Amino acid sequence: MHPPPPKKRPFPRRGATASDLYITLSLHISEMLIFVKTIIMKKYTDMSGLTMKNGRLINDRPCGVTGIQQALDLRKMMKREQKIEMMVEADMRASMREKMMGYE
Repeated sequence: MHPPPPKKRPFPRRGATASDLYITLSLHISEMLIFVKTIIMKKYTDMSGLTMKNGRLINDRPCGVTGIQQALDLRKMMKREQKIEMMVEADMRASMREKMMGYE
């Protein structure tokens, strides 16, 4: 993004004092600062999911997990649940056998 073209101002010619030159340069510098400030504000106003609260950034962005990763996590959770169910069932069978055989 290029800075806006400077406004046409007569540049001090011969016979101009140092204060005239200073005023002209300070006007150009102030225009550049305003331009830089607008670029920075554009950059930080589009934060897509970040909000300001009491001077701090709050992350309201959605989770960055893809659909494939979610499916893999669900599959892993299902396998874990099946293993837990197998262990519980094995423990129940063992306790039933102990009762039947009279080992209690």
